[in-house]
Amino acid sequence: MGKYDLLGSHLGGVDPVTVWLRLTFEEVDLVVGGMPPSARTQRSWWANNSSGHALVWRAAGWHVQAVDLGAGLVVFARGRVGGGHVERRSVGGRLAGPASGSVAALTRVKKVTLAPDERAEATVAVTWTRIGEVVLDDSGHVSCPGPLPGRPGLYRFTLTGRGSRPQLMLGVTDNLGRELAADRGQRSAQPRHREEAVVRHHLDEGGRALLDVSLRATVNIASRPGQNVDLTRKAGRLLAKDIAVVLARLQRASDLVDLG
Repeated sequence: MGKYDLLGSHLGGVDPVTVWLRLTFEEVDLVVGGMPPSARTQRSWWANNSSGHALVWRAAGWHVQAVDLGAGLVVFARGRVGGGHVERRSVGGRLAGPASGSVAALTRVKKVTLAPDERAEATVAVTWTRIGEVVLDDSGHVSCPGPLPGRPGLYRFTLTGRGSRPQLMLGVTDNLGRELAADRGQRSAQPRHREEAVVRHHLDEGGRALLDVSLRATVNIASRPGQNVDLTRKAGRLLAKDIAVVLARLQRASDLVDLG
């Protein structure tokens, strides 16, 4: 499987009611294992033509609708466009944010009362990107796959192999690269969170642990869809984490580990 086939698998796993998907270049990097420099400097790299990477997203039933090199963003939309012909497909459904599947999105609608007889609806979405398996190093310390970007975001450990249902642990940080550095010498001098002890015990007992991270959360409202939650602010990170926790409890596919 080629590296861009992973992007095709990601797009192919998007909920059918989702008609467009906005990703940062960093998120695409995480999916494919790193894009070439030309993807950040040349709009032609994102053309819906017959190049190998474009054929992948076209085969998955998507096309690039817009790209912003300055902001580092690309918007994919449903329908095959480009190559020697134009093939558009009419897709019903709501405008939605990120995908579901191996790179999963968590979306819920929250109704907020603004004033008597006045309501507003917003869909808050959190995108998760699968990074890989967590292991114990030669010293018996938890070693996360990486390197990860030094950006604010959320992280999620999924613990499997020691029970009937997976267990989830969710955390937030202002620097994913520092918080989850594979080399303990690169980490903050602050005491490690209790989740490291939980993960280490789980691995010691023969379980598996997988790491997902989120670099972006969005809020969709009728007049301004796809607005980014400011994860540089602690309040934004906590909002995103709360949404992830609520949805995990509602789905009941996993158990949340209570870290106190």
